Amino acid sequence: MEENYQKLQKIAKEGYTIEFGEVLEKSFENFKKCFGVMGLALILLSIVLFILFFGIFGAIVGFSEINQTMVDFDPMMLSGTFMFAYLIFAGIFSGIMAGFNAGFYKMVHQAEMNSGVDVSTLFYYFRTHYFKELFVSGALIAFATTGITLLFELLHLKFIGMLLTYTVSFLTFLTVPLIIFSDLKSVQAITMSIQLTLKKPLLLIGLLLVAVLLAMLGLFAFCIGIFFTLPYIYSMVYIIYNTISPIKENNIIDEIGRSETE
Repeated sequence: MEENYQKLQKIAKEGYTIEFGEVLEKSFENFKKCFGVMGLALILLSIVLFILFFGIFGAIVGFSEINQTMVDFDPMMLSGTFMFAYLIFAGIFSGIMAGFNAGFYKMVHQAEMNSGVDVSTLFYYFRTHYFKELFVSGALIAFATTGITLLFELLHLKFIGMLLTYTVSFLTFLTVPLIIFSDLKSVQAITMSIQLTLKKPLLLIGLLLVAVLLAMLGLFAFCIGIFFTLPYIYSMVYIIYNTISPIKENNIIDEIGRSETE
């Protein structure tokens, strides 16, 4: 881990080379190898999350009132205690989702290595030592973004809050790959992601915007197509990371070895 961190520090200090067209081409080639399996994994995850949320909110507010409650829900109408509970819930949920996001990144890595891509990979990191760091990083980022949103809505500066939230999300978008591919701790990964993105912010924003726009094209395919176009965002982020800091296959072998001993 220390060797990886020092290498990344050197990259963050000296900069890196990344070509817009080359990243687009490589990300699309990667996407073609895994979008089917990842689409099925996204559908599975969505079903599980829907059942979970429906059960939790139904038990709290009543199943007959759940639709109206979801439509009318506004965090600004909550008391201080419930607003704090909402913030905690956002952190826990994001921490868990970080584990699933790591699974998606492992899928695109498997596709890049031309190894088998399997839906079960979605749950891979929940049984490894990486999950603690993934959970902490996801929770910290969620506390920051949700806290900013709530604060600026209270100040009636919603637009500024939204811009700051998007900024934090952009600066930390490499956090999960840094944890699972470079074995960094949560805080190290967050700070390193910020340093790396600030080296070429405009180029990276352009690449991510293209990825989001292309992913949204799935909405025109009877909406369900979004499940099979959203994986392109994971392919884009993976290729960006792999371009900045090439992933060595021996790191993945070491990862498997560590996981089996835990």
